[in-house]
Amino acid sequence: MNPIFNLWKKRIVYYSKIYKDFISLSLDAITIAYSILLIGALIYAYLPQVNDIIYAISTYPVLVALQFITVIVMIAGKRVGYLKMADEVFLTPLEEHGRHFISYSNKLSIGISMLGWSLYSLLLFIIFRNTLFDSVYSLLLLWSLGIIIKLLYINIKFWIFHKTNKSNRLSMDIVFKGLFGISSYIIISRWWNNGITAIEIAVLFIFAGLLLIYSYRVKNRVIIKWNQWIIEEVNNRAMNFAFFLGNNPKEKQNSRSKSSATYSGRKAEPFSPKGALLLLYYRTLIRGKGNPLLLFQMTIFMFVMNYSIYDGRVSLLVNLFFIFLISDFLVSVWNNFKESIWLTIYPITYEDGNWAIKYGPIIPMLIISIFVYAIQLLFYSVAIHPLADLLIIIAWGLLVTYAKASSQMLKMKDFHKFNN
Repeated sequence: MNPIFNLWKKRIVYYSKIYKDFISLSLDAITIAYSILLIGALIYAYLPQVNDIIYAISTYPVLVALQFITVIVMIAGKRVGYLKMADEVFLTPLEEHGRHFISYSNKLSIGISMLGWSLYSLLLFIIFRNTLFDSVYSLLLLWSLGIIIKLLYINIKFWIFHKTNKSNRLSMDIVFKGLFGISSYIIISRWWNNGITAIEIAVLFIFAGLLLIYSYRVKNRVIIKWNQWIIEEVNNRAMNFAFFLGNNPKEKQNSRSKSSATYSGRKAEPFSPKGALLLLYYRTLIRGKGNPLLLFQMTIFMFVMNYSIYDGRVSLLVNLFFIFLISDFLVSVWNNFKESIWLTIYPITYEDGNWAIKYGPIIPMLIISIFVYAIQLLFYSVAIHPLADLLIIIAWGLLVTYAKASSQMLKMKDFHKFNN
């Protein structure tokens, strides 16, 4: 399993990084093979032979250590991210001054970190729910503890940046990263081997919570070096802006810095009109007029419905209806684009708009469909078969989203920017 993780990691980075026309999905044998294995792992609870293999891999010390090392390499390093970098360049309002921009960038980093840990926790639960987790409450405990530790780590990095000079900052950052990695490894390894007791979990939560509260108190008292911070951010923003416009195409920027060359993946390519339009869509969806609060409320409703329904088929129908509403929500965000200043100054043709409007909502819909399936599986609600339920949910989500987006494109024809 460890070699598969290693090969898949290198290929999945190449597959998932945004390059060339911003979205250009590249399938190869490694990603397909691992995807098949991953889907097979989702149904291992219903196949005793696979369950025995997974149990052996999860308990044999050498294999467990190799998997931990692989996962640490996958999630370690300073993650810049192509999407975050491009959003900071193109999507922050032009009139927004430095402090607001810094605040947004910091919040976005926290949000990405929490989302990444949430998805990773769900993946662990789906694959190892019979060996690593004995109930949903175990998942919630691990997720909550991980969120606390990540917030603590972010606050420590904030303190290091503003309380140390540039020469000492790197060494201190390495020390805290090492402590963070070692403590995370100890906690998860003991959890993995069922060696952690309820009292130890309670003490760990109290200790981590007190440290988090103290870190926020220290963070609020730090004198922020606004000039230094803004200058560094603005310089990075200017370089990224030139890069995305293709002014220096020979300079390749790595979408993930401070990472081993073996796992770096493909470099990012200069910007494109399709990429600009997609980023405008995601900006409007996440922090514009996309109304993420409504999306969150709908998700909570779906969560409660799955918890209260014990019939797998009824649960599947509820989830399909939820995806239908979400698809309408995702496509309707395009109605806000007439107010976008970037849509006025950036050259976008009808073909670019047609492509982005159809495929832009499909990307978040694919993620939401998998999340909905994970919630259904969380409460052990199976309508037909775990694999069949997954395929039905994904196919339905992609179908209704594409149909609604095609209808939306007909309405957008009146917009002059798409008639060039």
